[in-house]
Amino acid sequence: MRSLWVLILVLLAGNAFAQRTITGRVSSDDGEPLPGANIMIKGTMNGTVTNLDGDYAIEIEDDNATLVFSFIGFEAQEIAVGSQSVINVTLGDDSELLEDVVVTALGIKREKKALGYSVAEVGDEAFESSKAANPMSSLSGRLSGVQINSTGQGAAGSTSVIIRGNALADGSNEPLYVVDGIPISNSQYSNADSKDGGGIDSGNGMSGIAADDIENISVLKGASATALYGSRAINGVVMITTKSGKGAQGTTIDFNSTTTIENARIYSDWQNVYGQGNFGNAPSSMQEAKDNTGMWGARYSDVNKYTDYRGQSSEYRFYDNENNFYETGVTTSNNVAINHNTESSTLRMSYSNLQNNGMMPNTEYNRNTLTMNGSTKALNNKLELTGKISYVNESSTNSMIGNTPFSANLMGTPNNVPLSDLRNYKDPVTGLPVGFGNLNSNVYWNLYEVSHLYNKDRVMSMAQAKYNFTNDLSVMVRYGDDKTFFNQQSIWPIGTPHYQQGRASEVRAINSETNIDGMLSYNKDFTDWGFTVNVGAARMDQEFDERQIFDERFSDPSMQKPGFGEVTTSFVNYNRKRINSVFSTAQLRYKNFLYLDVSARNDWSSTLIDAQPSYFYPSLSSSFVFTEIMDTPDWLSFGKLRASWAKVGSDTDPYRTRLYYNIDGVLHPGAGGDSPSGGIGSGTVPNRNLKPSMNESYEFGVDLKFFNNRLGLDVAYYNSKATNQIVRVATAPSAGYDNAIINAGAIQNAGVEMSLYADPVKTKNFNWNTALNYAYNENKVLSLTEGVNQLTLFETNGSVSVVARPGEEYGQIMGTTYRRDDAGNILLDENGRPMVNDGLSVIGNAYHKVMLGWVNQFQYKNWSATFVMDAKFGGEVYSQTEAQAYSTGRHQGTLDRDGYDGGVWYPSILDGQGTSSTPQEFYQSVANIDEQFVYDASYVAIQEINITYHLPSKLFDNVNFMRGASAGLFVRNLGYVWRATDNIDPQATFSIANGGAGVEMGNMALPTTYGFNLNIKF
Repeated sequence: MRSLWVLILVLLAGNAFAQRTITGRVSSDDGEPLPGANIMIKGTMNGTVTNLDGDYAIEIEDDNATLVFSFIGFEAQEIAVGSQSVINVTLGDDSELLEDVVVTALGIKREKKALGYSVAEVGDEAFESSKAANPMSSLSGRLSGVQINSTGQGAAGSTSVIIRGNALADGSNEPLYVVDGIPISNSQYSNADSKDGGGIDSGNGMSGIAADDIENISVLKGASATALYGSRAINGVVMITTKSGKGAQGTTIDFNSTTTIENARIYSDWQNVYGQGNFGNAPSSMQEAKDNTGMWGARYSDVNKYTDYRGQSSEYRFYDNENNFYETGVTTSNNVAINHNTESSTLRMSYSNLQNNGMMPNTEYNRNTLTMNGSTKALNNKLELTGKISYVNESSTNSMIGNTPFSANLMGTPNNVPLSDLRNYKDPVTGLPVGFGNLNSNVYWNLYEVSHLYNKDRVMSMAQAKYNFTNDLSVMVRYGDDKTFFNQQSIWPIGTPHYQQGRASEVRAINSETNIDGMLSYNKDFTDWGFTVNVGAARMDQEFDERQIFDERFSDPSMQKPGFGEVTTSFVNYNRKRINSVFSTAQLRYKNFLYLDVSARNDWSSTLIDAQPSYFYPSLSSSFVFTEIMDTPDWLSFGKLRASWAKVGSDTDPYRTRLYYNIDGVLHPGAGGDSPSGGIGSGTVPNRNLKPSMNESYEFGVDLKFFNNRLGLDVAYYNSKATNQIVRVATAPSAGYDNAIINAGAIQNAGVEMSLYADPVKTKNFNWNTALNYAYNENKVLSLTEGVNQLTLFETNGSVSVVARPGEEYGQIMGTTYRRDDAGNILLDENGRPMVNDGLSVIGNAYHKVMLGWVNQFQYKNWSATFVMDAKFGGEVYSQTEAQAYSTGRHQGTLDRDGYDGGVWYPSILDGQGTSSTPQEFYQSVANIDEQFVYDASYVAIQEINITYHLPSKLFDNVNFMRGASAGLFVRNLGYVWRATDNIDPQATFSIANGGAGVEMGNMALPTTYGFNLNIKF
């Protein structure tokens, strides 16, 4: 901490000089202004960028200064200042110039044309105009081969990223997240309890990053791109660069304010013909109303009154409870950032506050983020120091995941009972819930009496020092720390269904990750040749300490909290992990058209210390810019071929190679009082022979630009195979363990990615940029181990599961199916009910094969607009909501009830002789056949629309305290242009965890977000 404060004081230091301001405009050779052009003082880090009108202003301290003007696709110019105070510059177009720079592994900046692998990048425009609470949500539709999954639980919800399919069967398919060169934790704290009160989704690591602080995001897809990050990057890398204050003129202040409203997207269309009851009769007593909550009663048109759950006579009519349940969510986000830039140092301090009231009653989420980062130079600019510290506090009330009682109880509430009646959820005499009995709780009791509270405090810090011995030789050392303190408390009051005697739980956890690395770099250029060599070492330490306590059976309602129940169960979960690494890279270049990259890394993991703790993986990539040496048509501006090969290893979780002892969670009576006992802490067979998983991949690609870079095409083919999968398999009961951890099988991903981008219109007043992204991926399980027929990735509380089976696609959905004759007709039993095949069969696949994205950006004078679409094809989803709707008589498919005659209304044949069942019995039996409720999950969605007005810069010519302002409107997740599902949202996912895709289990409605954004620069 002492060193940190010293660094902060250094960052704050700056020298005061006599300065004067140079102003001007940067234009193209056709007279059009160039917004975003760079102006740098040569030999320093001091610089600025032009505004939307191409105007700039920059302070200099020496008349001998030289300004460097540059813009992508144009020739740079250097102009000596001398006595000039106004410098207008015209940059000439250079169709052969392609000096795009991207951030690659370990924070190394490279020219994009030199890369032999695929890197996708998104700038801050994706986050600034329509700020999502979780910035990863803004990537949907913008990057080829990158799939964004979300629980949809509002501002606090988790979001996961899958790059080029699922590679590992154990579910660890998330990429590595790197912020400003430091890997961070993306751990998710959640509890998927599907009983009353449900589970909570407290977000993952990325949900705590404020969109206002992000400058750009780069996604490294292939193994060649990620090999330098080691075993944690086996699934790709998401690299985030935050704003640093560079480019600011002196001291500036940026203020951003965003307000959004969220409306529930409801797609269900349930039947409104029949009401509550049983076998065609409406309830005639209070007990009948409580016992029979399904919609199997009389027609609404035939009955005026019925006896409700309170024993009162009520109107027998339909209420649209689902639409009436959700409220309008409101989110406000405010950010203020102070930037200070001198000749030798930069400083940025930022504070963000986000407050959300969710669409469900009594749900809240708050987040405060305080960040300070900066850099300085010393020792004649040979020493570069960079530092950053960020504090994030998140707190929430009742943030829920998909399959919660709120959705189950909402579905279980008869549609002839208005929700307004249920708002009086507590009996004033007994204090117990008012509802429908012991199994179906009052939804408002769960919202206002059952409570889930959590609080997270997170501190992320980094410090970096780089010393330049010469222009060619430098050394860098870097330290990063990410620590999260998590506290969750849940209470189920006495009388809550499933927990009649009450229940309370508390979870306290500390998650810590520390990364230290150092790198020596040497770069040398000759007349035709050049090379760069990097050699380094790294250490990663992770530590997780979790304490849980569960209490049940409370005798005193006023003392319902952890530690006061008659039955107490506690758990301790502690683990540590370390990876030591060495790495090296070499880049060779020839005449700016031929590039060769070689890298190697070796990791030593503490989790594999008994068998193979050391594992080595190399990578090789090459880039050939053929337009630099070949005669090509004038319409071909740029052409590059690229190829790469790499092998990346991956370790496992701690304590899987040895037996270990743990504390029993149950308190046992003894002479010294109640205390837990020790014992073997796992039902898993330890495996001392575990080897690291290995993922070998290759990639071929081509980059083309046409018509002076107005049209571009990027195509890539990739093929990867992950072998030695580390998976958990069930063991025979005689083994004395529940399961074992083994190396088993191989999974392959192969696919094609294409990005087509163009500037169809480019005039003085109007510009249109468009980009179309396409990705096709085949994800196949090549093999498992002998004796293992499948691995279970995800299970529902019914018969449906998502599995990996050898020789088949990854993520097969398994479930029950109809028994049919040779002609495909459904067979009925002697009672007239559908027959079910023995065992489980494949009824779908959880993952999309094709993903499309279309991004359009428009600029007309001072107006700018963005339109983003997202589409996915080829996957299926099992809907437990639809199955429940059949079981309870809500589904429109159950309407054919009158005039029932031996099954003639349902296309089937009888298997045997017997009497037919009633429509209620028939449809309830259908609800148990999973095949009936699998749907095509394909869709075409409007992801984002925004429009922003930027006040003309000339309005601020005489306003010294303000540099600019803009205001905009936006909408996110507007809805679907087309979808294949009827009553459910195809993007609804029960869990972002492994295999959770492809299963919809009573998910809460996803929101459409409408917002207003205001930006002011001082």
